[in-house]
Formats: sequence, C-alpha cells, structure tokens
Amino acid sequence: MHSDEFFASVRSGKNGFWRYFLTVMVIVVVVIIIGVIVGLIYLLVTGNIDINQMSPISSLLVNMSIFPAILLVLFLSVRFLHQRRFKSLITPQPKIAWRRMLLSGGLWLIISALSDIVTALWVTPGNYSWSFNSKSFIPFAILALILIPIQTSTEELVFRGYLMQAFSLLTKHPWIPLVLSSVIFASLHLSNPEVAAYGFAWMIPFYLGMGLILGWITLYTGGLEASLGVHIANNLYAGLLVTFPSSAIVSPALFTIHNYDAKLALVTFVISAALYLALFIWLNGKQPPPEENMQVEQTA
Repeated sequence: MHSDEFFASVRSGKNGFWRYFLTVMVIVVVVIIIGVIVGLIYLLVTGNIDINQMSPISSLLVNMSIFPAILLVLFLSVRFLHQRRFKSLITPQPKIAWRRMLLSGGLWLIISALSDIVTALWVTPGNYSWSFNSKSFIPFAILALILIPIQTSTEELVFRGYLMQAFSLLTKHPWIPLVLSSVIFASLHLSNPEVAAYGFAWMIPFYLGMGLILGWITLYTGGLEASLGVHIANNLYAGLLVTFPSSAIVSPALFTIHNYDAKLALVTFVISAALYLALFIWLNGKQPPPEENMQVEQTA
C-alpha cells in the first residue's frame, strides 16, 4: 500500500484544527443557502416543491446544484487556508494517473453491466425492461454526463481526499482515517430515498462498503484516481443505464428494474466488489511503474 505517500501530502500545508473546522462549517452553510435558493426558484417556477413530482431533469439540476459550490469552497480552502496545492488531494505525484482512473472506472462499469445481465437473464428473469425514450433520455444524458462527474469528483475530493488526509494527522494507522471517512460518507447518504424505501439494514452496508472500497483503493494506489473512476462510473451507470423505483437519481435510464430486491442487490454488490478488487489489483500491477524519484510536491 502507498498510504504513506498519499498522507504525506497533507503535511506540506498548514493543518491547524480550526482550518478544517472552518472549511467544514463553510461547506455546510453554503449547502444550506444554495438549497434554500434553489428550492425557492423551483417553487416560483413550478408552484410546488414536491420532490416526487419533479421531472428527471429538474431533480438532477436541484440535487446537483450544491456540488460546484462545495468544490469551489474546497479549492479556496486548500489553496489559501491550508496553503498547499489542490492537486495534493488527488496525488502526491507530479502528474495525475489518468490511465488508472480510466482502468478503474471501466472495470467497475463492465462488472456492473455483467452483474445486471446475469441477474436479468437467470436470477430474476422478466424483472428488467427496456425503457428508452429518446425525448427524455438524450437531454437528461447530456446534463448527467456533465453534472454527475462534478458531483462524484466533489465527494471523492471531500471524503477520500480532504477528510481522510486530515484524519491521518491524528494517527499513524491508515485504517482509522479509512473507517472514519467511510462512516461519515455513509451517514450523509441516510437521507437518500432508497434508504426509506428498502430499509436501513440493507442499504447502509452498501454505502459503507462503497466508502471502504473507494478509500482502500486510494490508499493502495497512493492517489485518488482509482476511486474517482469507480465513483463516476457507478453513478453514471445508475443514472443512464439501469434505474429502479425510489433511486436517489431520478432517471429515464435505458433499463428499469420493476421490483428492486435490496437483499439481492447487496449480495450482488459484495460479489461485484470482490471481483473488482481482485481484477484491479491484477491489472494495476501490469501498468508501467511510475517514474523514479518522484517526490511529494511542495507548496508553490
């Protein structure tokens, strides 16, 4: 594992507790303010603010509106409050490993598709249906391809980058930052509609498990690229390819699951995650090694 390299980045800047506290508080305030503003705008335009009555595009715009602001706050905080390079949240190396990001995301996308194919054909035949509608899908897809990567990248930069590096200042054990950031990540997804629809006991292991996987591959590779790839691929897949009732992403996806079985979905996730980790470790080992003598970048 390369956790020491990844965590070393945080020590190149200023790390007083108040700097982290202020950043988190500003993010919370900004999220509340933007949420209120967007809600009022939607109310004035449509005359109601019932989430269940929103169109997929309206729901996407409303739900994604906070992430560019969070990203801006995080950038300003890291660059000026912590006085270190923003790229240090992603990697300590001089260059971002785009190939690793594509490998990781592509692998997760393929495994997700294969798991749904197996489920649709042999486990629950007839439970999936082709639901493509060009008039609703194409404009939604264009927006999703822009907004979902911003949303997922922001979450990765906050949880696997900013917070996990911050927690590493408290301990020399990499597992503690990994678990703490994953628990916070999972807890902030408790308000998702699928938790209420399918039960805390079946949905929270998915969010916690995803957080742990994303955190582990970050520590394993010493950078955020692999987790960025998985998270982007996962949410684009859920938004564009396969959807189900009460999904957090209201979507006119290509396929619809009519009766979502949370227990089966959790088992499928565990199998898919194990397969992904095994293949990623194998494929990542076949990539060319990084350049020699790469050092952690210092503050400009």
